[in-house]
Amino acid sequence: MCIRDSIITSSRDKKIKVWNFKTLTLAFELQTEDVRIYTLTLSPDNKYLVAGVSGYKMQIWDLHERRFLNEFKFVHSNDIKSIVISSDNKLIISGQLDGTLSFWNLETRQLIYKNMPRYQVLSMAMTSDNKYLIQGTTTGQIIAWDIQSKKMISIQDLSQTDQIKTVFVSNKNKYMLAVTSEGYFVLFELFYEQEEEDDDYVFEDAHSDDVDAVAVTRDSKYMITGSRDRSIKIWDFQTKKLLYTIENAHKETVTSLTFTSDDKYILSASRDRSVKQWTFAKLIQKIDSNQSKGTKQDL
Repeated sequence: MCIRDSIITSSRDKKIKVWNFKTLTLAFELQTEDVRIYTLTLSPDNKYLVAGVSGYKMQIWDLHERRFLNEFKFVHSNDIKSIVISSDNKLIISGQLDGTLSFWNLETRQLIYKNMPRYQVLSMAMTSDNKYLIQGTTTGQIIAWDIQSKKMISIQDLSQTDQIKTVFVSNKNKYMLAVTSEGYFVLFELFYEQEEEDDDYVFEDAHSDDVDAVAVTRDSKYMITGSRDRSIKIWDFQTKKLLYTIENAHKETVTSLTFTSDDKYILSASRDRSVKQWTFAKLIQKIDSNQSKGTKQDL
């Protein structure tokens, strides 16, 4: 996760660290309990960091003041798998493995609404106009919710076996990208119902192993993917063509990918306990000139 001149990382060591992006040195560490961190989400104004942690809890920090603010405790016994925050910084939605979606007021930290569990939550995304919530499930469904009415408005069933590990909505809310546990990328027009599966919308055999990380540039022109096969791949998001592959990007699974706010750099994290900085602008230049080398720095 990258903001301004900082990088935010979390690990199985149960710590949240903030690094100086320019010097690649540790800036500060957030105070955390002895809990496992499942998911991290940053508010659009870069002020609040919200984490889903073990013990069925959600915690929030003020990054500007570098202090812990509050803890949200849940009455049901399932971990939080995904958290989204509205673009106006007013609403938090947390999704739990038992299928519960909880709607919270970010300012007061009070629960607004909680639905009855139906489909297990694995991933979520919100449209930039804050009207719709997209949910990916553990059994292959992609569900769209109307945030105001709290009602399900559509459901797309991709598979009875694949998990929807990541969902992403493009910046103009035109496209939605779903990534399954088997490594398939499926691109949809939002709320466009297809009578039959369209192969033109599927990125098949994207990697030789499961895909664990995806990121898209702000202009929705490029997509990057990371896998258990240890590679990072760059795709044309519109044509779905593979542009470039960084083989053996890490020694182990690539677990996380993100772009900096200007899309000039990629940050990748791995189970090998490293975070690497890649110069995306130079990679694109080399793609355009049919060259084949990337640049990187270890953190």
